Amino acid sequence: MRYLALLAVVAVIYFVLARRSPVTEVKEAMAQTAEVQPLTQGSRDVVPAASSSLKRPIDRTHAVLDQVKTRNGGGEF
Repeated sequence: MRYLALLAVVAVIYFVLARRSPVTEVKEAMAQTAEVQPLTQGSRDVVPAASSSLKRPIDRTHAVLDQVKTRNGGGEF
């Protein structure tokens, strides 16, 4: 009987808190905001085709690291 009462109390608290959540306010605020711009600027460098789909992310990582090294000069992060 205790478990049933505890479950009922938790359910009542959940429904009270769920009704007070500002879902409609957040939804309206998000509808008013402008479209988000991407964080990166410029063109993407084309990575040479890899021999397998498992090697492609590693090649992309190496390409980005090389780009950072050239941008920072001495290869410091």
